[in-house]
Amino acid sequence: MGALGGLLMALWTYLNTLHQWLRKKVLTKPLAKVADVAMCCLITNTIRLLVAHASPCAEVPAAAELHLLQQQVTSWQFFTPPVGPYPQLWCPEGHYSIYGQLFMLPLEVSVRSLFTIQPPHNNTLTLNKASESQTLITPSSYQQKPSQADVYRMEVLAAYFAFVWLMLLLSYGIAAPTGIFIPCLAAGAAAGRLLGQIVQMGLLHGGIVLPVCMPGWSVLGAAAVLAGCTRLTLANILIVLESSGAVPMVVPMVLLMIPAKYLADALFIGIYDWQIEDAGYPFLPAVDQLTNRERALLLSTKVRNCRAAYSELSGQHMLVACPKDQHMC
Repeated sequence: MGALGGLLMALWTYLNTLHQWLRKKVLTKPLAKVADVAMCCLITNTIRLLVAHASPCAEVPAAAELHLLQQQVTSWQFFTPPVGPYPQLWCPEGHYSIYGQLFMLPLEVSVRSLFTIQPPHNNTLTLNKASESQTLITPSSYQQKPSQADVYRMEVLAAYFAFVWLMLLLSYGIAAPTGIFIPCLAAGAAAGRLLGQIVQMGLLHGGIVLPVCMPGWSVLGAAAVLAGCTRLTLANILIVLESSGAVPMVVPMVLLMIPAKYLADALFIGIYDWQIEDAGYPFLPAVDQLTNRERALLLSTKVRNCRAAYSELSGQHMLVACPKDQHMC
């Protein structure tokens, strides 16, 4: 999963840098930039409405299954009980919109739901009762399969990941204060949950009847996508932990973020590094990339009265040059 997150987000970074370069060349006037922001909003919300309106409908699960969902710790800010994650929208009475489950939710609410909602499992009550009474589970009491009426279907998760991935590609870099963390969390949570469902299908195909923790897979997917996009490690772990509260997933998150970051770095430059270079901001390279002469020069520098001019040093690194009567800084 970590390698897949790094690969997908390295591709996203490459395409987004091309998009930002083209936008910078074409959109030179303020009015054109405002029109670009308005067009981005129009495209995003139009796709949401069209997908939800054209979505197929399915019957709302039984009351017992809805009761299990309502017992889970989550806060619905858009679809409130008793419907919960089964919005009716344009469907007939007693049915819900399959794609509207995610496409009509704000991004932060969809992340929260993907991080918290566990699909009902027919053996959940059996496991809970056995744990409370400390009794042995017999094969006859543990033969039912997990509920196939999953909260989010595989085709919905795949479509939602593609939608968020493309909309992030379109919106990042516009002349508006847009973010990158919440869309990465949403796309990664959908992709991780999709992989979790594939694992669940593989277990059932092998005759293993065990529930898979879908919120856990969502958290890991979000961590992999976020690391592949921002190329950060410790900061991303803190962000995902604060967003999900999944403290027991720290070790798997670290194991996922390492290949995601290094594979993405090997394929293409990070989006933040590219923006720094494209804007022409002065910056110092990493210490391990400097020669001994450059390190000694920096240590003996008096940082004052510097002017913002570049000077190439050792044929590779760009350092800020001070006036002639000052040291290099």
